[in-house]
Amino acid sequence: MKIAARLIAGLLLLNAIGLNAPLWAQQTKKDSDDPLRLKTNLVEVRAVVTDKLGNAIDNLTKDDFEVSEKGKPRSISFFSLENIGEPDKQPAGDRTAKPMDPGSASIRPARTIAFFVDTFNLSPTSLLYAKQSLRKFIDHQSSDRDTFWLLTSSGALGFLEQMTKDRQMLRFAIDRLGTQDSGPDPLFTPFIAARVAQGDPTAISLAIQILIERDHIDGPLNILERLAQSTALGILAEAAFRRRCVLGRLKAMSQRMAEMPGQRLVFFLSDGFSMMDVGGGVDTNEVQLAIGSAVRSGVVIYSLDTKGLAPPPGFDVTSVTLSTASAGGANLHSYLADSEHELQNGMNALAADTGGEAFFHSNELGVVMERSLRKNSMYYVLAFHAADFKDEKEFRRISVRVKNHPEYQVRAQRGYASPELTAESADKTASPQQRLIQSIAAPLPVTGIRVAASAAYFETGSDNSNVSFAAQIGADHVTFSEHEKRFAFALDVLTVVYDRSGKVVNTFSDKAHGDLMPERADLAKRTGFTYSKRLALKPGAYQIRVGIMDQASEKIGVSTGWVEVPDLKRGKMALSSIIIGDETSASVDEAEIARLSGLSLERGFKIYRRGSRLVYSLMAYNLSANHNHSEPVIQTEIFQDGTAVFNSGWSALDSRTLSKDEKRTEAAGQLNLALQPGAYELRITIKDPGSKQTAQKTIMFGVDG
Repeated sequence: MKIAARLIAGLLLLNAIGLNAPLWAQQTKKDSDDPLRLKTNLVEVRAVVTDKLGNAIDNLTKDDFEVSEKGKPRSISFFSLENIGEPDKQPAGDRTAKPMDPGSASIRPARTIAFFVDTFNLSPTSLLYAKQSLRKFIDHQSSDRDTFWLLTSSGALGFLEQMTKDRQMLRFAIDRLGTQDSGPDPLFTPFIAARVAQGDPTAISLAIQILIERDHIDGPLNILERLAQSTALGILAEAAFRRRCVLGRLKAMSQRMAEMPGQRLVFFLSDGFSMMDVGGGVDTNEVQLAIGSAVRSGVVIYSLDTKGLAPPPGFDVTSVTLSTASAGGANLHSYLADSEHELQNGMNALAADTGGEAFFHSNELGVVMERSLRKNSMYYVLAFHAADFKDEKEFRRISVRVKNHPEYQVRAQRGYASPELTAESADKTASPQQRLIQSIAAPLPVTGIRVAASAAYFETGSDNSNVSFAAQIGADHVTFSEHEKRFAFALDVLTVVYDRSGKVVNTFSDKAHGDLMPERADLAKRTGFTYSKRLALKPGAYQIRVGIMDQASEKIGVSTGWVEVPDLKRGKMALSSIIIGDETSASVDEAEIARLSGLSLERGFKIYRRGSRLVYSLMAYNLSANHNHSEPVIQTEIFQDGTAVFNSGWSALDSRTLSKDEKRTEAAGQLNLALQPGAYELRITIKDPGSKQTAQKTIMFGVDG
């Protein structure tokens, strides 16, 4: 049996088998998360006041402030000065800190610090920079009085996206961060697409030139113009979907943070997102909703551009070279510069209107975050009663100033949205099945049951399926009913597949149940279950959400996996996902297997014993038949914290080949994990000299001592 077949078989359900069941799942826009409930129209504003030198002003009274709403003065009903000070920090460089002592949970948090990582709009380089900055911040700037929350725009971290004081778990969550697909086109940007949609002849010429150079197409001008228009509409639809996902989760995050005591700060890490709508206009609705939710929850947002000190737009674009003599090529750099500014508009608004700041072109994100915390160590809380909203649905502008001191700088929220815009009602009468559907559609993960989802593209040719989807399910919150010395459980499983525009393309409803002997039930409680499914998906990027509901307790867990299916008909070289397993050994007892399985579920990626062997397999598709110069070569690397700790060097792909035909080549190998405990990234690169193409895939894994 091939290694690939053995590894894919390992994704099958271990202790329960999903059975076909009637389809009762339908898409819904309902949100099952409990929204912020305001019993009063009291609006709270947090203001940081500094002098010209940036020094905090701490001697002001209520009478020194003036608050206006829509240009009209409002009476301040509540006033206080909050001084967080400098909490005792974790010793610098302490990377082995133990999880938080349960006794410290009674310590009142000084701050709730949320890191919102926009994995929808991060390049791989920016993601690496963001992960390095977050690790340094956690290791050197965190405090025992800080509560942290790492959230992604895609929701791919599943149950790891929870508030925590456990730095070790936070590090594992940071290590698991990854981009979801190839991301937006670096040349055919949403800004250019918007100009094309609005009929700008220069933008249309530029778009045609991009398509000709990128896709090697040609044809009559009218056909190329229609192709540019249709491509632009697709880009705008995808950008709108990304924006809705990003800002919807950011809005829900703010609502959840309203329940937390102390200062509430969000660091929004992104390369920027487009504000263009599908018609080429500007859509500010989602941004205003996110700002309104943050303001009403007392959340301050700091926007951090993760590109750092990047070269001018278009300077580092190597995939396509446009002639500056062409009708559109001469305007490329100008349009890309405007595109860059357009991506920053939303980040600027989120920061400025919530009392934070936006930082661009900085290679010191950790320093920026530290300074931002310092600036918020002292702030004034001002509250006033808003005017009657009636049926008004608009964003209300507010201003805060210090009387008789025009030299003082006041950073505070600039407005808020009405309750009609920020609050949504949950359906309290929904059936358990309806709540499961609502939980899958919810912007934030539901974590009543621990679930870690993953999806892998692996086309073997043995069936029509090309994607393996798996969900590890923690059994610690699954109900086992005992009857005649046997233990039974029953789960409802709902899987929904979305394309990159957010459209539902498939839905699966399954049942997972078992009737176990005591020893098997005990093992299942420690290792959990694995639910898996093989899917047939057309080329494109997909998010696959799975919801698990325990039928007895009605507890629910939701997680998301991401996968990109290449279009092999285009003839370009492509790689499958990497499938990893381990070399079975009779010397490994069942207790050790259970322990490692539990760690894998807890951390969201597979954990190996130190010194064990990792077995991997992947497929290469559309390799060139032209081997006149040299054969394809392969390289295997292992990285930790962005640093290579192992490099196999380049070797002939044939030396790792298990099987091949005219469509695919199956490569496999094994690695001895003589590594220190921690999280690692396996990176496999294949070069095909015949087609002058290179492809690369990565996967996370961990080593435990």
